[in-house]
Amino acid sequence: MTAEAQLTTKSWKLDNHHSSVLFSVMCPPTMFRSGFKEFGAELQTDADGNPTALEGWADVASIDIPSGTFHDHMMADDIFDGATHSKLTFKSTSITARDGNAFDVAGELTIKGVTKSVTGHGTWQRASPAWGESIGLAISAEVDRTDFGVSWQELLPSGDLSLHNLVEIELDFRFNSQT
Repeated sequence: MTAEAQLTTKSWKLDNHHSSVLFSVMCPPTMFRSGFKEFGAELQTDADGNPTALEGWADVASIDIPSGTFHDHMMADDIFDGATHSKLTFKSTSITARDGNAFDVAGELTIKGVTKSVTGHGTWQRASPAWGESIGLAISAEVDRTDFGVSWQELLPSGDLSLHNLVEIELDFRFNSQT
């Protein structure tokens, strides 16, 4: 990074209490929704506060599943393989502004040691309340779980799949100024 770039970028600290990493997938006849309790992210912005870089991770063992048996199932090698791959990671390669406060974020998502390029779509807001400056990001992306080796599947008695392949990822992050 050049000296000029260092002067015009800003780092932001994730506020985990006002942030979430969620996902949903069709598990007929309903959507299965869950998230991760332990996660982190780092945001860089330019001098005007526009997002320029985003990195994040989630601890797969922290998946929000109340049942011990179901949690163990999610850690199995045909789903998250938590014993071998303890984290999901994302690192942006580009963030492109769209109309208003909308943006696209492209990057590399790694699940189970498999890295694929993904693009998410989001919005951002900047606020300066009395307790300090903050930026909020809301990002969604859709991935095919089988691209990452998440292969578990069973057929329903009807012959339909018990778990669809498309997974919606939803990130809601609040970052606070580090200055």
